[in-house]
Amino acid sequence: MSRLFHDVTSRRFEFPLDGENVAYISYRDAGDRLILDHTAVPVAFAGQGIATSLALDVFEFLRSQNLKAELACSFLVKFGRLHPEYQDVVAG
Repeated sequence: MSRLFHDVTSRRFEFPLDGENVAYISYRDAGDRLILDHTAVPVAFAGQGIATSLALDVFEFLRSQNLKAELACSFLVKFGRLHPEYQDVVAG
């Protein structure tokens, strides 16, 4: 079960890690697509695959909502190359 939370007000997809830490992907709304511009994971949680799990959940969410994403974050650009099964979600 996904822990993904879509915080529309803050324009980010959040992945709660514990009582006070959260990993997230932020975005800008460009009308016909979301520009995913930053992925953040607290240093204490680095190297545990959290960013990849977060990206998988975000791409699944976008697909389920028929949304497209432009990748403006180096991590997500790499993720997109490694996961061609999500090319239907990527705009451009």
